[in-house]
Amino acid sequence: TSTVQVTAPAGCAWAVASNDSWLTVTSASSGSGNGTVSYSYSANTAASARTGTISIGRQGYNITQQSTNSQPAATGVSPAASTLAVSTYSVFEAVFTDLDGATTLNTVNLWFTAGSEQGNACRVEYRRGTNELRLYGDSNSGWQFTTPGANTTMSNSQCQVGVQGSNAVVSG
Repeated sequence: TSTVQVTAPAGCAWAVASNDSWLTVTSASSGSGNGTVSYSYSANTAASARTGTISIGRQGYNITQQSTNSQPAATGVSPAASTLAVSTYSVFEAVFTDLDGATTLNTVNLWFTAGSEQGNACRVEYRRGTNELRLYGDSNSGWQFTTPGANTTMSNSQCQVGVQGSNAVVSG
């Protein structure tokens, strides 16, 4: 349960109403002068934050609730895939975020392909729990994997991943 303080002149009446099904007013539905409005909320299991409103008199009190089930998002990939030329060497940096916190980021993917077929693509994955850097093989043949920074190269017919010098940093 949370509260919001109402400041109003003595004798000024106000009513309270929730404008969203996930917000419930738990205090009296009206008051006069100064007062306190109590409310509760259900868990947000959607993939993104949501905002709801409780009306108090002629004012709206906005409540933003973060997701308890947000999905990771790539917030920065450099260089952009559209700037790559065939048969060139490129160093990539990818930044991923999760509204639930960095420690909930378990697996992140980078997928470079000219089409939508997974089997003949350069699909790189990092798994935090096992500290594995992985490359998907040709024609759905499964994963190659190693530890970031290892002195090795993984490859399929679409790309080579030089693992030496790679790292994964969890922050926040």
